[in-house]
Amino acid sequence: MNALFAPVRRAGLFALVLVSLLLAGCSGSPSGPQLIVADGTVHYESIEGGFYAIHADNGRLYDPINLPQEARIDGQRVRFVAQSRPDMVSYHMVGTLIEIKSLELIP
Repeated sequence: MNALFAPVRRAGLFALVLVSLLLAGCSGSPSGPQLIVADGTVHYESIEGGFYAIHADNGRLYDPINLPQEARIDGQRVRFVAQSRPDMVSYHMVGTLIEIKSLELIP
């Protein structure tokens, strides 16, 4: 009797695996670099040896890999255009890694 239902079980298992793979591929999160245009405030984070992050007005936290020296002031307001860097990792482990393309200090 088990031999009779084996093809049905295999087909069901195959369908379950196929649906799981399809759903995993439709996560909706972009995997490539994204352009970011935002205003925010530079803050010095004292964790992991210390670094500067941008707390954007849109509620996101960004970890710039190339923040200009003149913007490295805790509390400095900035307007920036950046590209996300999903191809990179950081030991800071806060926010989205970004490469700044242009930055303007806001008085």
